[in-house]
Amino acid sequence: MDWTTIVDGLYVSGLGMGMVMAVLLLLAITVWLVSRVDRAIEARQRAREQVDEPASSMEEVAAPAADENLANVAVIAVAIALAEAAERRDAMREASSPIDSAAVPANDWLTQGRTRQWSRQGSIASEIWKR
Repeated sequence: MDWTTIVDGLYVSGLGMGMVMAVLLLLAITVWLVSRVDRAIEARQRAREQVDEPASSMEEVAAPAADENLANVAVIAVAIALAEAAERRDAMREASSPIDSAAVPANDWLTQGRTRQWSRQGSIASEIWKR
C-alpha cells in the first residue's frame, strides 16, 4: 500500500481547513473591529450633542419634575384601566357561564372538566399555586 497518497491528501485537507479557519478568524476580527469603531463614533456624536445643547430657559430645567408628575398620572390611569377591564372580564365570565357545577352529574368527568374551565377565575399559575 502506498502511504504517500494518503499523506498528501491529509496535508492538502489540513492546509485547506487551516486556510478556511484563518479566513473565518479574519472575518470575525474585522466584524468585531468595525462594531467597536461604530460604537466609538456613536459615543462621540452623543457626547457632542449633549455639550452643544445647554438648557436655554428655566422651563427646560423644570421639565424633569413635570415629566415625573406626568409619569405618576400615567401609572394611575393604567391602574384604573386595568381594574375596570378586570371588572368587565369578571362580569362577562359570570354572565356567560351557562353551566352550574351543582347541575353536573358526578360521574361525567368531561363535563366536570369543562365546568371547571368555565368557572376558573384566575390563571393557570394561580391554580397551581393554590394546590
